[in-house]
Amino acid sequence: MRVFKPRKSHTLKMLGELKLPFSVDNIALDAQSGDFYLTGFGNILSWREHVHDHSAKSPSAIIRVSHNTEQDQYYGRRYRVERLMVEDGSKASGATVAIPDRATQRLFIGGVFMHGILVCNLPPRK
Repeated sequence: MRVFKPRKSHTLKMLGELKLPFSVDNIALDAQSGDFYLTGFGNILSWREHVHDHSAKSPSAIIRVSHNTEQDQYYGRRYRVERLMVEDGSKASGATVAIPDRATQRLFIGGVFMHGILVCNLPPRK
C-alpha cells in the first residue's frame, strides 16, 4: 500500500509504503481518527473458489493502519499496522469490507457472498 499526500500543484507526493500480509479488497476510513481499515483475502485461490461456490470457505483478514505516535516514528516507522482479525472463513468467509462505528464501538464486517454481516467489538488502539 502506498500513502500519498495531495499537493497544491494537483500532483501527489508519496509519503510511505507499507507491505501488507494479504490481498486487500476494500479500504474504509474512520474520519474521526484518521485510521484506515483494510479488508481482504487471506488466500486468493480460496477466494476464487468461493466466487464459484459460495459454500467454500475463504479466509478473511482485517487490519487497521494508523499514524504512529510512538517513539519509533522518528526512525521511519510512520504508520502502525494492527491485525484485528485473521480467520479461516468459518465466521466471515470472503469478507470484503469492515466499517468502524465509533458511536457504538463496533466493527461491521460484510462480504459480497456473505449471508448477513458480522458485528464485533472495535478493539482499542494498541
